[in-house]
Amino acid sequence: MKLLKHILFGNFWSFLLILSGIIDSVIGIFVLTDIISVEDSSFPTYVICFIIGFIYLTAGLIIAIVKMRKEKD
Repeated sequence: MKLLKHILFGNFWSFLLILSGIIDSVIGIFVLTDIISVEDSSFPTYVICFIIGFIYLTAGLIIAIVKMRKEKD
């Protein structure tokens, strides 16, 4: 619960990175399930969206955890 507080209210960049990571991953899933159609092959687009979304999500979590630990000390 404390981590969620730091994500939502602690750091603006953490919130934005996590939000964009979630949105990018959802777009990748939409591409994979053909809700959003992509010409040729949709799998490479899915992989790119999912990897970039995972990187953004991880970066946002790292920023929130580092800020939480700095405030703890």
